[in-house]
Amino acid sequence: MRALLLALMLSTAFAEPLDRVVAVTDRTPVLASDVRTEQALDAVDRPPAPAWGAREPDAVERLIDMQLIRAQTPHWIPYQPTQRQFEDRYDLLRRTYRSPARWKAFLDEQGTTEERLLTALRRRMALESWLIQRLSLPPDDPAWPQQADALLTELRAGVTVRYPAVIEVP
Repeated sequence: MRALLLALMLSTAFAEPLDRVVAVTDRTPVLASDVRTEQALDAVDRPPAPAWGAREPDAVERLIDMQLIRAQTPHWIPYQPTQRQFEDRYDLLRRTYRSPARWKAFLDEQGTTEERLLTALRRRMALESWLIQRLSLPPDDPAWPQQADALLTELRAGVTVRYPAVIEVP
């Protein structure tokens, strides 16, 4: 029994973590794997709407904004893109890489999977739809960036966002 316990302790001592929490909004974590996927999406996706206004936050801050919007929107389904809209936008991403092998290499380099990227794209498109409906402005309106910033700043008011310290193990 002791040998089994010792073997278990040694095997977990050298194991790599599966994921890491990089931020927490109220009680909802933002995971490092989600940040990597969001960054991978940034490399290939050019949204039609300037979703985050003028401030263009990094991937962690965008994921926090998405969580806050989801928390404010109990009925998220009306904001989901149609299957056709989703497929058209995803096809644009895939065409960035001329072959399935290059696409797979891109995903591997970014440390993400196609499934995670699809989920992130769907989430991003729903956020864009939500903003367009909430702001009641076309995305190319000059007032869009300031109004989007004001709305997202309002959502953050009264919400606790924590950034756990990263502990490096020697």
